[in-house]
Amino acid sequence: MLWYLDSDRLSTSTEELLALALIKRDGYDRVFSIHRLIAAQFRRFLNPKDLQKAFCEASILMYNAFPKRPKKPKRPKKPGAARANLYNVWDRCQLWLQHVLQLKSSFMQERKRNPSFSACRETCETWVQCQRYLLETQNWRELEDLVIVNKIAMETLPGPDKEIYLLSSTEIHVASMWAFRGGFKMALKSPVQNGPQELVDGTQSQAGRAHHRPPEYLLDRRQLGFHLWVLGGF
Repeated sequence: MLWYLDSDRLSTSTEELLALALIKRDGYDRVFSIHRLIAAQFRRFLNPKDLQKAFCEASILMYNAFPKRPKKPKRPKKPGAARANLYNVWDRCQLWLQHVLQLKSSFMQERKRNPSFSACRETCETWVQCQRYLLETQNWRELEDLVIVNKIAMETLPGPDKEIYLLSSTEIHVASMWAFRGGFKMALKSPVQNGPQELVDGTQSQAGRAHHRPPEYLLDRRQLGFHLWVLGGF
């Protein structure tokens, strides 16, 4: 008798897989999702080169799927104009959030197995957008974790892809997070210690401009929000 035709053995095996989060039960449709189980088995048969390729392809898919923050208008905003945030697409961000976080977990798992494992530009771009969403929804724990991993990922990018704005956006998210939580000194620490940085065309980056902001003004509670806005956080 095949083991999966034995209801007791099938039930025991199912509970074990659920405990390991390799399958997921959908109580409404009364079905099981087994994509994680398949992914776990599939990964065992890939060599490091194929794993790297698969990760980058997954990153590109997530980059195209996750909502992007609207670009800031060049002209001053009119009263009532929409701000450059993700508020209007929170539902779509939430839809893809777990997939983005799974990409983060996969990156760290592969780094433990293979220290030369690297991210691609789309990986970091997607995480920067997700950081903004986590900041807006005040999901501090996930934001802190994602920022740490994203900084590690940025260090693995090839030279031409190490755009300064990626790092400066991350530092701004960190500063804004601490400002929201009342940690005004911590809000200053990231952008100020970063020091001035220059882009290829000689234009100073956001992180570089942050370095020149007088700390005594930023420490004032009433002005901190304004200066963070000037830095591009809002």
